[in-house]
Amino acid sequence: MVHEVIQKYRPRGYARLLKFLALLNDRYRYSTINVAGFIIELDLSLNSDIGMFINHGIPNEKGLESILLSLATKDDVFYDVGSNQGYYSFIMATLVSRVVGFEPNVVLYERLVRATSRIEGDFNLSFVNCGLGSERSKLKFYNRLTDHTLGNFRIAKGNEGCQSMDVDVYTLDSLIAEGFAPPSILKIDVEGFEMHVLRGGINTIDKFCPIIFIEWSETFSAEVGFVFKDLKVFFDNENWLIFRIENSGILRSSDLDVPYTTNDLLIVNKNDPRFEKLRGRIT
Repeated sequence: MVHEVIQKYRPRGYARLLKFLALLNDRYRYSTINVAGFIIELDLSLNSDIGMFINHGIPNEKGLESILLSLATKDDVFYDVGSNQGYYSFIMATLVSRVVGFEPNVVLYERLVRATSRIEGDFNLSFVNCGLGSERSKLKFYNRLTDHTLGNFRIAKGNEGCQSMDVDVYTLDSLIAEGFAPPSILKIDVEGFEMHVLRGGINTIDKFCPIIFIEWSETFSAEVGFVFKDLKVFFDNENWLIFRIENSGILRSSDLDVPYTTNDLLIVNKNDPRFEKLRGRIT
């Protein structure tokens, strides 16, 4: 009840108030939101969960979301690599034929499984507790406690206090070879590990040409030895186009080399018939 009152009236400093109450008493720490019929559990002591509770979504990714939804059809297979709270997996589950989410953080993965177990209806939705990378391995991932989020789960340890987890890592190509349905839409948000995911899926990308959404962080990528030029080299083919997604839904290609801390990117093969749906957004 307290959560709903705060959300309805939004008093000054209400985000800080939610966190204060969550840290004060476990009674106020946990809440839920409904996303496309799926109930997502939230821990309001975490900044990322407070943002999701207040906004019922990801406000700084509205452009990405609008494009993603405009492209989705019942024939699509959507891969959500780095599912986090499952927002995109859940909204896409009602629109496409199959959703596969990959989440290495076991705490978030268990939340996702509980959310899917509560839903009534025939949704072809599943989550896998693993990471995707450039080779089959087991890696130690770290969550920096000072980030106050479960989503910044990455292999760069840093100097702050950290929690660590051992994570099984597979390649996208190996999963497709084992019988996973190939993605037609691929979203990657893995805190700097994006190039490893792409390199481990090079055959799948070349053969099936999925539309790719990437959240690229120059800071996180640099922690594991990558820069934006590496992404451009990977897609150095006249058929692949890279766009920066503005929050308004506009697509820009002219200023890709301008340094941004974080970029939402769209990568599409210009021979893909779905590219015609995007032309009106390009500037």
